[in-house]
Amino acid sequence: MATDFREQVKTVEEFRDATSFLYTPVAMALKNVARYSAQDADVRKFTTFDVEKDSIKAEILTTEQTEKHAIKGKTSDRVFNIYLAGAKATVSFLNKNVNLQKSHDKVIREYLKIWDKWALGGDRGNNGLLVSSDPNRVSLASHEIPVASGTGWNQIKDLGDVFTTLALAVDQYTGDRDLVVYVYGEALIKLLKSITESNETVVQSLMEQKFADKTVRFVIVPSLVLPASLASANGIVVCSQNSTVLEMCQEPDVRSNGTNDEDDYYWANYTIGSVQVSAEDEGGIIAQPITFATAE
Repeated sequence: MATDFREQVKTVEEFRDATSFLYTPVAMALKNVARYSAQDADVRKFTTFDVEKDSIKAEILTTEQTEKHAIKGKTSDRVFNIYLAGAKATVSFLNKNVNLQKSHDKVIREYLKIWDKWALGGDRGNNGLLVSSDPNRVSLASHEIPVASGTGWNQIKDLGDVFTTLALAVDQYTGDRDLVVYVYGEALIKLLKSITESNETVVQSLMEQKFADKTVRFVIVPSLVLPASLASANGIVVCSQNSTVLEMCQEPDVRSNGTNDEDDYYWANYTIGSVQVSAEDEGGIIAQPITFATAE
């Protein structure tokens, strides 16, 4: 029998402690994290949405950046624009079948996706992992994978040459032995996940061997968080962990909550902070666009 869900109302801290994280941002694979305070953020407004009905969104809460943090770099300066975005979620008391904790988890999940999109594609002047104007980022010329012939080994060999070139580029620029290799694009991911016909080896494991003297983690970027400009693109981005920094001010969080007994609803304010991925040294991030040849 359904009960009044006022019994499910908990404190902000209790909701935080009970959160089930249903999505893990791929940007979190970066170990070097610089956190900046967003305590002075000027909250101008919250856009209200019903958790059970509306798409979850995040609106900028400050009319201007809360703070521009200038960071001295080896070859240039960079700026991290610090701001908060957020929205107000509401759930009517008339909804007898609601689960407030699940509703909370849903909002956090969608905000983690938004945060990941910002980290990958950049937002409001901040650089992203995949889309960036960072002067320390090295962008290699686009490489075309040939049309598969026979068993397709020619494609695997060609891709292996690409990863060998990337491994050598890391040695040239940073010499780091701790790397994250991000891969995006449907065609490239399919090739990496395919199995060679001769020895039934997953192609990705062969590519990992190109970094045999390094600790490397391959991260597949889900299409749902790809920047719109890369929706149909393929590519590889190699990050040297000790030369790449993930700059952020706040993970997705519930800021405050409560009930409105006069209008019969529960409310919660959610916020999310800006994020940026920067190369602290030249070549700390190396980008390799990939295209696939088509049969004539």
